[in-house]
Formats: sequence, structure tokens, C-alpha cells
Amino acid sequence: LTSPPAGTATNAAAVAVSGTAEDGATVRILVDGAQVATATATGGAFSASAPLPPADGDAVITALAVDAAGNVSPASVPVTVTVDRTAPALPVISAPAAGAVVATSSVVATGSAEAGAAVLVTGDGGEIGAVVVQPDGTFQATLTLPDGARTVTVRATDAAGNFAETTRSFTV
Repeated sequence: LTSPPAGTATNAAAVAVSGTAEDGATVRILVDGAQVATATATGGAFSASAPLPPADGDAVITALAVDAAGNVSPASVPVTVTVDRTAPALPVISAPAAGAVVATSSVVATGSAEAGAAVLVTGDGGEIGAVVVQPDGTFQATLTLPDGARTVTVRATDAAGNFAETTRSFTV
């Protein structure tokens, strides 16, 4: 198998599987030992869409090739894909406090999010704060916002693309 790469995380219902096999061979694609798709190798390559289990967890993908004479190849090296369709926990905004009046246009937003998630902090004017997520899941971003009623949005996105976001309103 040449695709998907081992260790891939996905929230999709299916994954593209490709690889190499003898030209004209029928390739059986298995997920967790059950055949879920077939493909015919053309020019020594094959590809197909393989449905993934409905539950979150690891799914092991292998392939077998059957040539025109009916000979079955050994199973390919297994590739493990992580199925994750669960959104990360809502990020928590620690500062600024809800309803706070901030005396400067340079607003420091702090909080926490699921460890390993990518965090994006935006102000209602579209300003994006540079975010460094610490190993413990905490983050801090500085935004420059004009005076008035403002909202900060924090979006946490996990490796599979699931996201959760929260907002906080305050005044500059």
C-alpha cells in the first residue's frame, strides 16, 4: 500500500487506498480483516475508496492481489488509520473575562484546549493572533483590536479535522 500513510487520522467515512500490484490483478482491500472494496491493477497500480468503521478507533487496512490464474498474494504490510469523528472539547477562554473592559487595544487572549489540537484565535475584525499551544494545552495570543464591543473566537481543531469553537465578548 502506498496510501493512506500509516498514522493518518481522519473523520471521513471512507479513505482512498492505493498501491501496486501485478497488472490485471484484482486487489481485495480489507479493513480490520473484512473485505470492503476491490480494484483492478492497471499498469501495476490500483486505487479504491475503502469505507471505514462507524466507530472511532484504529482501523487496520491491508490488501491482497489475485492474479488471472487465481493465485493470491500474501497480505500487504498493514497500515493503521485512526478514525476520529469526535470534536475536541470546547476550548476555554481564560482572558479576557466575559464582559470585561480592556484598557488597551493590545488584547491578550489566554486559555486552554485539547492537547495536540491546533488553535486559531480571531478577533471580530478578522485579526488573527499568533498562537503557541503549550504541551499542557494552554495557549496565549495577542490581538490588536479597535475600541468598542469586541468578540474573540477560539477554534480548536484536532488531527482528524474535527473542531470546536467558543467565543467571548468584552469591550476595548
